[in-house]
Amino acid sequence: MTQKNSTTINPPGTEEIERPEIAVRLWPKPILFARLGNAGKIALLCSEGTEIDPHAVLFSLLTVTGGVIGPNTHLYIGETRHYCRFFSVLVGASSRGRKGSSAAPILSIFNGLNENFGSIHSSGPLSSGEGLLWRIRDASGEVDKEGNPTDPGVEDKRLLIMDGEFAAALRAMKRETNTLSAILRSAWDDGNISPLTKTKPVKVTGAHISFVSHITNAELSACLTETDSLNGFANRIMWVCTRRQGSVPIPKKLSEESRQEILAILGRTLAVAGSGREMSMDEEATTCFEEVYPTLTEERSGLYGAATSRAEAQTMRLSMILALIDGSPIIRKQDLLRGLECWRYCDESARFIFGDREPDQRANKILKFLEAGEKTQTDITHELFKKNKAGIAEVLEHLQAVGKIESRGEKTGKRPITWWKLSTKYHYDKNGNNDIITTMS
Repeated sequence: MTQKNSTTINPPGTEEIERPEIAVRLWPKPILFARLGNAGKIALLCSEGTEIDPHAVLFSLLTVTGGVIGPNTHLYIGETRHYCRFFSVLVGASSRGRKGSSAAPILSIFNGLNENFGSIHSSGPLSSGEGLLWRIRDASGEVDKEGNPTDPGVEDKRLLIMDGEFAAALRAMKRETNTLSAILRSAWDDGNISPLTKTKPVKVTGAHISFVSHITNAELSACLTETDSLNGFANRIMWVCTRRQGSVPIPKKLSEESRQEILAILGRTLAVAGSGREMSMDEEATTCFEEVYPTLTEERSGLYGAATSRAEAQTMRLSMILALIDGSPIIRKQDLLRGLECWRYCDESARFIFGDREPDQRANKILKFLEAGEKTQTDITHELFKKNKAGIAEVLEHLQAVGKIESRGEKTGKRPITWWKLSTKYHYDKNGNNDIITTMS
């Protein structure tokens, strides 16, 4: 289902794009790669002459580069530190979206650029929180007779995971004792993780976990039907719609000239980031961010709203990594505009992917049930939930509050009857529409 939403993100000085009143299914508007500076140039070079979507290359590039930079480069917003740390999920219509090929040239270049890259890069899978912690654990609290830790731990706290099966991670999170979601949330926030376990707890300080994972629309839809575990950390993920670009039987290999150009760009990026620096915004960027902040932080409903509720934080992280890839030690207005453009694509991708699904599966069942027409509250509880009324009234109230359904009362005999139907202002489209637009000046 979709609902017309008037929210529009437009950086200052740009023109608002009108949307039709009736919601329609729209693929995200392509990013203007030529205006993204070095990051856009690399995405186009790596996808040229192939079937790879440059959007998949771009977000793989941003994630991998941020993962290599590590936890010492950061930006303060108030008292909160933000890092070049990203969770990217590439979502394609099918397995032919060439998602898995998108990071290959980036990984190849970093293998030759960073001597420690092999030790921080993992092919996954994302399956258990404990497995993640073990790869970047602190030294143990136990010591031997000489007073040395029995387990010296891992000094380098960077971990970059390239996992081709995000569906497997979602299925793992469904298990009651699985801690993957909770640990990933902590890793994205500040990187300090101390799980409460009965025996031999593994502690991690200053973790810098980044991942790129892949899933098809069909797999994601099935996983969302089975579990609501995604809702716990969906807003820490950059959701990226990808699709095959044409038909190229024999894709071109990245030319040596292009490889050297990319090596030079990313080499400068790592030199600017150094062993760590505190980033800042210049005056123009600060003013621009203050102007778009109210729109970035507006409330949005459903799973789409849950998946995009860290828009301001994601935008700042994107602006930071884009500035570094452009060789700038500070975030300028142009970097912020580029960050907004990248986030706009993620926002529209989330809208396309999740539509108007609700985090609560009971709400989605009710909406689907009401497609057939008006139903009584008794119909809903008896036919959908086998007379289990617990919490159903609250779900109906929520759906009414967000404008998805409406009710009417009817007095017949001794008992009043409540009828429910889809709101007349609410247009059904299970794939959603996108209504947040960012156009770079």
